[in-house]
Amino acid sequence: MNRLAEIRMLFTDDTSSLFEDFFAELPNRLDSLHDAVHKRANQDVMESAHSLRGSCSSVGAIYVERWARRIERSANLHDLDHAGTSMLCLEIELARFREWLEAEGLLKAQAV
Repeated sequence: MNRLAEIRMLFTDDTSSLFEDFFAELPNRLDSLHDAVHKRANQDVMESAHSLRGSCSSVGAIYVERWARRIERSANLHDLDHAGTSMLCLEIELARFREWLEAEGLLKAQAV
């Protein structure tokens, strides 16, 4: 069973609130990660990326989770040279995930 099917089974009619909560917390998580990457604070990058990775796993955002894992691993190796590029890829995948959830009716469309 894939992660989304598991989520639907666990939350039945309330899956949209799970995704809404995820996206409501996301700006703070991304700000923390951006700040840590900018400061090249390896420990803070690892912690922020790990936290984000866990949240992504919980909602089935596997492609976003992969980028968070890559950033976390880079920080663990004290090699943040490409973290900015990885952050961009992570954010692109987040946007794609959000668009997919909206198209599937699992998340309300974002107000423009």
